[in-house]
Order: sequence, then C-alpha cells, then structure tokens
Amino acid sequence: MGPSMSDDWLIEDDETEEESLFAEDDAGDDDALAFADGDEEPWTILVVDDEPAVHDVTELALGDVTFRSRGLRLLRAYSAREALQVLQNTADVALVLLDVVMENDHAGLDCVRSIRTDLLNADVRIILRTGQPGQAPEEKVIVAYDINDYKAKAHLTRQHLFSSVIAALRTYAFIQDLHRIRRDAYTVLDREVVVLSAALEMDPAPVAQIDGGLVAAANTAFARLFCIDVDSIIGRFLPELLPDAGDVTQLHGETVGIGDAVFHVVTREVEHQGSVLSHFLRLTPVRA
Repeated sequence: MGPSMSDDWLIEDDETEEESLFAEDDAGDDDALAFADGDEEPWTILVVDDEPAVHDVTELALGDVTFRSRGLRLLRAYSAREALQVLQNTADVALVLLDVVMENDHAGLDCVRSIRTDLLNADVRIILRTGQPGQAPEEKVIVAYDINDYKAKAHLTRQHLFSSVIAALRTYAFIQDLHRIRRDAYTVLDREVVVLSAALEMDPAPVAQIDGGLVAAANTAFARLFCIDVDSIIGRFLPELLPDAGDVTQLHGETVGIGDAVFHVVTREVEHQGSVLSHFLRLTPVRA
C-alpha cells in the first residue's frame, strides 16, 4: 500500500472551484461508474490506485467530460494484479490512469510492462500518476517504459487531468481508426483476389499476377506447370520458379523453358496514378 495522501491532490487554482469539487461525493464505491449522454458507447477508462479517495476525486473531476460526443465509463482497480485482470476481460479499455506505488514501490511500472509484453496490448494509452515522484524519476520512467504521460499527483489539477485524458483518448481513437481502415482494406483486397482468381481461371493459358517479384495470384494452369497447387504457388518468388527468366519487367516478348516445354511470354503492367503496381504474366506454348 502506498502512503495515504489528502484529497487535495486534484484541485483547481480557483478557491470556489475547489469547494464545488469537494462539496459532495456521490461517487460511492462502485467498481464502475458511467458518465455518458446519448446512444454512443462511452470511452472506457481504468483507474488503478490503492486509495479509494483517489478514485472518488477522479470520478468527480471527469464527471462531465465528453470526447467525440461520447462520455466516459470509469472502471476501478485497487492493485496492479487487479488491473491486469480487468484488462484481460475488457477489450475496449482506451486509457489506464495508473498509480506507481501500490503493492510495492514499483507495482505500477511492473504493470506497464505486463500490459505491453504479457497482454500484448499496444493500443491502450497509459498515464502514470504518482504521489511519490522520487520513487520513479520522470525522465527515466518516460524513456524506459511504454507510457504516454507521467503526472505527479501534487501538481495535477482538474484542467491538467482533463487535458491529459483528452490527448490520450484522441490518440487511442486515431489508433482504432487505423485498425478500421486496415480491416476495410483487407476486406476489399480479399474480394478483389476472389474476383481476380475467378477471372484468371477463365483463361485456359497459364496466367499469374506478379507483385514485387512474388506470385500474388495465379490460375490452375500456371500452378500445374510447376507441379503444385494454386495455394502453394502464391507467395513464391518468380526467379525461384523461372531462374533463367530474369526480372518480370524484361520478360515481355521473351521465351522461357519450363520442364520440356517452351513458352512465349506476354506481360501487362497494372498502373495506379502513374505508378506500376504489378504485372500480369501470360504464357503461350511455342509450337515445335
């Protein structure tokens, strides 16, 4: 347990604001508290601290915060071990507000390492908060640990907390947007591959799409030339299949030997915005 500290670690400079912040405390001891308006799912924030008062004050300070029209859902954990359990069971935690000194002097730092290396969670944003900066010097911690901010509780006002939380949520939202874009791109790519594969199969001649020297797509006739199936030929290097053929960009109009057969090569470039993306390669048997 870290040593107890007074509730005034999170205050406004204005005296009336301090009174309004601590005049009432209706947060209670629930393990989760939601602040949300409308139908949008709230952002999930995990508060990790061994002092219940810190949880209460944090909930009061963030009670009216919204970002992208979404409120906040605050989860509570009172130890590093409990925090890891929550993260394992909750997929959408955007931010962890993490105390350093809990079960021991470095419990929070150990928790950071476990989040990144054991849970393999690189998305969640982590803000370290400590009442004892001397136990974990800021410069060393920022360099050595994959965290996004470091705050001394003694200097953490409501405005500072608000700014840090919004910055962390903005970064988390950006990461999630990138994931969605990547998933959508792969979905489109998968559909294109299916359509392309069907189109290639309609050609009786051996045909393959070469991308960066690799076979990106091929029909059954092309794969049979090398005595393998279509799935096995995808990803193979063209020079591995045709060691004497040279680069695909130099194959157009050339002849290549595969086994006992000789083929005439026709290639076609696929361009996008002036850049060559890939090549289609079609083989026609050369009559003896």
